[in-house]
Amino acid sequence: MVSPLYLIAMLLGAAFLHPLIQNRSKLAGQLVVLVVLGATVAIPLQWLMALDIATMQAVVFQTAGFTAPLSINLQVGVEESLFLVIINGGALFSALYFFRRRTREWEGSAQILLMTLVLGVNGLVLGRDLFNLFVFMEISSLSLYALVATTKTANSYEAGIKLMVAGGIASALFLIGVVFLYRMTGTLNLDDMIANKQVLDNKVGITALF
Repeated sequence: MVSPLYLIAMLLGAAFLHPLIQNRSKLAGQLVVLVVLGATVAIPLQWLMALDIATMQAVVFQTAGFTAPLSINLQVGVEESLFLVIINGGALFSALYFFRRRTREWEGSAQILLMTLVLGVNGLVLGRDLFNLFVFMEISSLSLYALVATTKTANSYEAGIKLMVAGGIASALFLIGVVFLYRMTGTLNLDDMIANKQVLDNKVGITALF
């Protein structure tokens, strides 16, 4: 089974290298986007083939040779794989659509923002730690704000600002909930919280979750 770390690293590396490649050839830059997004669809499909769908058993990948909470743990299961096939497939078809339109707004930074948006959403689906979920949420949010404003019209700027305000409020509420959850459980790991869910069986815990 392909490690989900390769999925994250591939999107991050492509986003950083894309400006260098596109400066030499716009076509090469577009091919990088399509190849990377195509790979983000192929990898979850490979997971579906490798996983035991009958038992729905998920696989947890650790990073840096450590275990949680000292590492970022990513969970790959049937649900995560299906979600990523749909999400990344939608991103791939979106890229194909915009490449066919050949609009100026889709050149350069918009392609990078699409890859970082996909990176953030993939991290949200795979992550099992509230802190890392917040990081991936901010990556996807910032990418979305900028992507909406790439058309450089009054409506797009207005939409980007409204999204930024709404996202800022949502991020603040998320962090407040995380503080209460950590105070009650002593952990940011979702699996540990689920194992100690009786601690959250009260008004404060339910409020923090929502």
